[in-house]
Amino acid sequence: ATVDFADTVCEPTKRRTAAVAALAPHVDAFVVVGGARSNNTRQLVRCAEEHGVRAYHVQGAADLDRAWFAGCRSVGLTAGTSTLDETIESVRRALEAM
Repeated sequence: ATVDFADTVCEPTKRRTAAVAALAPHVDAFVVVGGARSNNTRQLVRCAEEHGVRAYHVQGAADLDRAWFAGCRSVGLTAGTSTLDETIESVRRALEAM
């Protein structure tokens, strides 16, 4: 029997994963915005953690906890590919307000 491998990860997710990997050495934590069941969002969280950076998966700004960032100097922000720009922007504003 022949086994064929098909890479089914979409290009935007590959780019975001590469960006998380590149940014990981420069941040103390990541916030990853996306739906609770979003596979590509979970992949971004895993990528951050694989690079030694704690990552918090949130669905929106209301999910943020100031205590997560105690001692952090820099926090990375990324999102799953289907996350609305308005949602990402509201999380960014909430992070900056902290």
